[in-house]
Amino acid sequence: MLGSQFTCKAQTYKIDTTTVTFETKSRECLFTTVDPQAKELKQALKKYLKKTYQIKLKGVGFLTNKSFLKAEDVMCGAISSKRLNIYAHITQAPTVSQMSFFASFGYDIFVDPKIYSKEFGELKNIMNTFLLQYLNDYYAKEIEATASDIKKNNNKRTSLAKRIDKNERKSNRAERKIKKLNDSDPSDSKKQIENTDKANILTNKKTKLANESQRATVSIQLIDDKLPKLNNKLKELMSKQKNLSKVVL
Repeated sequence: MLGSQFTCKAQTYKIDTTTVTFETKSRECLFTTVDPQAKELKQALKKYLKKTYQIKLKGVGFLTNKSFLKAEDVMCGAISSKRLNIYAHITQAPTVSQMSFFASFGYDIFVDPKIYSKEFGELKNIMNTFLLQYLNDYYAKEIEATASDIKKNNNKRTSLAKRIDKNERKSNRAERKIKKLNDSDPSDSKKQIENTDKANILTNKKTKLANESQRATVSIQLIDDKLPKLNNKLKELMSKQKNLSKVVL
């Protein structure tokens, strides 16, 4: 595998020159791996080529999601004055999406870096510019969503802590009332029964408050376990977005 001139510090992404099997033959292509899901990447590439070069990439849509996308017999002045075919092979790996990008001038005349170095270089420029724009937007949205998630969890934790404090105050008041009822010694048996019933009701209330506080404590622990991961994710996303501006040409 030959290293491309396009690299990115901290490995936000890296474009390499390699090969892909297409129509039973090995073809020279540009290859990278990125964070977004494969279908999202396909749709973004389709939108970018349509908007920027008026090229309609086929193979992904409402009812279509092929691994090989293609735009056949199209004009793309940024690459060549000749009509050509543009292909993308995008698949989902366990943690990343894999993208191969290549082109041909006809049935078996594929753009490779040795014979068509200029055209291959322009193909790299298109791929790199697309990735820069798309990934910048992608990370911006991921950063916003993660920051929002962190804020929601912090707010929820604060609310749960306040609930525990409130329940404790309610429980203490109930305990004082129970003690007062138990300490009283009415001569009227009916009053004794009423006091016992009131004490039982307050005891049940204390039990409910304790159970609610216990659930809130468990929820706080889950949030405390989650927040460091979210904060680390946010830092990683911000680092990846920042490093997009450090592409070495």
